[in-house]
This record gives sequence, structure tokens and C-alpha cells, in this order.
Amino acid sequence: MQELYFEEKTFMRIAFIYKFFPSLGGVERVITTLANGFVREGVYVRIYSFRQPLQEPAYPLDSRISIVPLPSQGRIDSLENISFLSQEIKEQQIDILFNHDSVSDSVHFCHKVKKLSGVKFVTIHHGQIFLPSASLRTIAGRYGRNNLRNILFPLYCIYDIARKYIHHHNNIRMNDMYVVLSETYRRQLDSGQKVQVVANPLSFGSCFEMDRYGEKENLVIMVGRLSEVDKRFSTALDVWKRIEADRRYNNWTFEIVGDGDDRDYVAHLIDDRRLERVRMVGRAASEPYYTRAKIFMMTSAFEGFPLVLLEASQKACVPVVMDSFETVHDLLISGVNGEIVKNNDVEMFTEKVKLLMSDSRYLCSMAENAVRNSSGYASEVIVRKWLDLFNKVLES
Repeated sequence: MQELYFEEKTFMRIAFIYKFFPSLGGVERVITTLANGFVREGVYVRIYSFRQPLQEPAYPLDSRISIVPLPSQGRIDSLENISFLSQEIKEQQIDILFNHDSVSDSVHFCHKVKKLSGVKFVTIHHGQIFLPSASLRTIAGRYGRNNLRNILFPLYCIYDIARKYIHHHNNIRMNDMYVVLSETYRRQLDSGQKVQVVANPLSFGSCFEMDRYGEKENLVIMVGRLSEVDKRFSTALDVWKRIEADRRYNNWTFEIVGDGDDRDYVAHLIDDRRLERVRMVGRAASEPYYTRAKIFMMTSAFEGFPLVLLEASQKACVPVVMDSFETVHDLLISGVNGEIVKNNDVEMFTEKVKLLMSDSRYLCSMAENAVRNSSGYASEVIVRKWLDLFNKVLES
């Protein structure tokens, strides 16, 4: 692959590492946003990846950033990959190895590279620390009623908490800094200064201009990977079925933006419920849909720090979200810049969506608050937090 060099003087050199890049998803968008932001600040950036699901980045990537595949596609922590990346880090004079995959094999791989190269090693965990019991129940349900996870569900919950606690503390031990997305997650780990908090950045360059709010359509959207287990599109379609049954909302439509393994399943659910005002968009740039829509629905069983909530808020698309993950309370104040509904309460979720549809002043006020709140996650703000953190790591 042709080398790309920075013309300007750089003050820090960072190697991103992620298993699957370029690819499509929230982590990939975060990596792209941060990498572009670092380059604008004069940082030298390279991205290393184990596998490359896409031939080209799904999101615009600065042309000065090289994407470098690891040589072995068998195991990420193979001796060939360890030797290759260690040598690359020495030759490129990398200061920080910035890992975006907190699963054990990736962290052990990076730790071995750290020991050989002497590079500082920082991992960000992109998900929740512990899943709430309702989310674990959803996962257990995949295995059937007679599976031990369901039969011994209280013990399964205890086991899951213990397993994840040990996993994260092993990660903390191997890293120079371990970063989570929320103060709530940091408190759960209770590991002093070695665990820090940096939120995800906004994806889009500008916020919605509220003087254009009248151009928005009576449109509800969901945006994300079509995966039933975690996103629970069936729940969202149950909500929409109730809305379609109410003639007062005949002028509202629902669009699902995204693609994934469960596309056919979601299409079957729409047909089975005989829904008429639902459209599956497929894979598409999401910004135009946020800009058009007034309401965003999220019925996920679990999330980490979902970019889609920030994206919707940035574009004055008011979120209605099930209370299935802790960081929803970091992002939303229910009744102010969105609505938070008790997990699995389809009836209340439907009522909250109907309330927003019925009261245009309330909806517009909430949209304005959503835009205002999102400004704290501007990419330049988050990039600066990361660079400050990296400087502390290098000084330690």
C-alpha cells in the first residue's frame, strides 16, 4: 500500500487498531471521526485492521491516513501479526497504540505488541460494563425456555456480572489507560485514575438550524444495523402497529434506515403485521433522514453509548428510548430533550410517541433542547479531550 505522509509537523503519532476496518457501524464512525479530528490537530495517524469487510471506508476518511492490514487472517494474536505490528510501531515511531476492541484476544494482542515495542497502550470500551437483567433475559431467550440460562436465570445474572468484572479488570491491568464512555461505567469499575471517561463525538459537521424546523416531515425513523436480538425491531413494529391503528396519526410514516443479517426477518414482521406506512430504506447515508424526521425511536435491548441518539439530537429529531442501558440518562432528560420509557413497556412507549405527534409545540421545544444539548459532544471538543488524555499517558 502506498505510504501517505503529513506535510505539516506532527506532535504526536497514533496507531488505531480495530479488528474490522473499513466496515460499517457505530465504532467505525467513531474511529473515522476521531482519526480525522486528530489529523486536523497535526497528529500523525495510521489505522491497522485484522480484516477489511469493505474495500473503501464507509465514512469520509482524510486522505493522509493509511489503512494497513495485518498480514495474518487466521488469528489476530498470531506471532506473525504481533511481530508485524511491533516492527511497524518502531519504524513509524508510534507514541500511542489506540485499541477500539476490548475483547480478550484483541487486548492480549495489543499487550504483547506493547511489551515488544514499548508503545503506550490505550483501549476504549465501546459498550456497557454490565447488562441489566432485562437485557440478559432477552439474550437468554435466544436459547429456548429449557436452556440452563433461563432455568437458572438468577445464577446466570450473577455469573455474567462476575465474568465481565474479571474481564474488564484484566483489561485495565494490561493497559496504560482504559477508557469508558460514561461516568456511570467508570464508577462500576471503581479502578482509580487508570480508568477515564471520554464520550463519543458527534458524527456530523453542523447542527440543525431550528429556523428550518417547519421543513421537517411527519416522519418517525429508526437507524441502525438490522439485528433483532439487540435492536428489537419487533418491539418498534409493535409500537407502530398501535399507531397505525389510530386514525389521528394517518399522516405520519415510519422509515427504517440500515441493513444487516435480519433484513428479511424485519421485512417479514412488517408483512405479518400488515403495516402500510413503513418503509425499509436499506443502507443509506443517515444524515438526510435525521434532517427530515421529527421523531427517532430506539427499542434496543442493550447499548453502550449509542451514536444514533447523538446524531438524532444533533438534527432536531427527538428521541424516544427504552430505558435498557445506563448512558441513556447521560444523554437525555426525559421530557426535556427526549423521552425515556420503562424497558419493555410497549404501551407507554406508544403513548409517548403519540404525545409528541399530537403536540407540535412540545415536540418543537424538545427538538430545540436536543440540538442545544448535543453541542457538548462536538468532535473538536472530544478530540481535545483525547489529546489531553494521551499527553497524560505519555507523561506517566
